[in-house]
Amino acid sequence: MAKKKNDDIEDNKDLNKEDQNDFNEADDSFGLPDVDYQPLDESEEEPDKSSDDFSSESEESVNEDAKVESTYIPGSYTPPQQESSNGGKIFALILVLLLVGAGIWYFGFYAPAQKIEKARIEKQKQEAETARIAAEKRAEEERLAQQAADREAERLAAEEAAKPKIGTVETITGRTGRYYVVIASVIDGDLAMDYANKLKKTGVSLQIIPPFGKSKFHRVAVDNLDSWAAAENRANEMKSEYGENVWVIKY
Repeated sequence: MAKKKNDDIEDNKDLNKEDQNDFNEADDSFGLPDVDYQPLDESEEEPDKSSDDFSSESEESVNEDAKVESTYIPGSYTPPQQESSNGGKIFALILVLLLVGAGIWYFGFYAPAQKIEKARIEKQKQEAETARIAAEKRAEEERLAQQAADREAERLAAEEAAKPKIGTVETITGRTGRYYVVIASVIDGDLAMDYANKLKKTGVSLQIIPPFGKSKFHRVAVDNLDSWAAAENRANEMKSEYGENVWVIKY
């Protein structure tokens, strides 16, 4: 191939010499000025085939390498590592600072405050439960005490009812202006007092009116009221117990 290439170069040189002679003759024929003619550089006319061959071989090698690299083998691919930029470092630093700040806030402030609040609520619940139990206990004690008091009152009332009633005897020493219901009138004061003491044992309270005016009798009264009509009604009620001789006197 190199030999053929050299033969082509020699032929080109011969052709250039012939063309130059023809051109000089033409100049003489037409009276044109002489022109210095320089043959073309052979290196420029003839491209360097060896460099083209090397370039082609390089391109083929690159293509083959690309084909080999483009062939994917499962598990053998390693992604290209990119150098971390300053922005990524700053972002990572900010993220770390935020995490540290959040941890300080949570463990230093939020968690203790929640613990204190939980303890306070639990204490309030315990106090409320204690107060409720104490209130129920007081209510039960008051109920039992009231029941005991009611039973005692009933017992005393029963005892009082079982006891014989004892009345009183009062001797009136001066006028009162009231109306007395008289059940007996005797001339002897001692007899009047004996009769009154006898009735007193039945639970009746009596009054003895001494003699006044022209009367010499001692009167025994079982009640006194502030009007004649009321005293008269009371006398009528007493007739069923003390007889028809019940009457009213003002003293």
